Amino acid sequence: MYKVLIVDDCKSDLRGMKSYIPWKELDCEIVATAQNGLDGYNAAIKYKPDIVITDIAMPVKDGFEMTKLINSQLKNVFYIYMSCHQSFDYAQLAIENHAYAYILKPIRRDDMIAAVKKAVNAVDDDSSKSELINS
Repeated sequence: MYKVLIVDDCKSDLRGMKSYIPWKELDCEIVATAQNGLDGYNAAIKYKPDIVITDIAMPVKDGFEMTKLINSQLKNVFYIYMSCHQSFDYAQLAIENHAYAYILKPIRRDDMIAAVKKAVNAVDDDSSKSELINS
């Protein structure tokens, strides 16, 4: 089961993602949610997720600041960024911060499912590489 952390300052978006996405079918478990980047970082350190799904524009620390902090402490975390901004600058920053997907809000269920599947495959690929290196 893949561990997922969801970080979004909008409570209704958090509720929707928890109930609207078929997590068990994707072999995923939501280990925690947070409503700002600092709480998201703390949850990541505690739960060590495989996948972090995060909004970009949030209070305290934005999604980019949070993922940089997470990357300084944890390796092999895969990120899916969400935003209501269509700005190329945001998409470019997401790529620079190791994004596996960049999804515009409002989120379409099929887009999120595809992004999670892509991240799960990346986790599997990364685990396979680690096993080869360590054998």
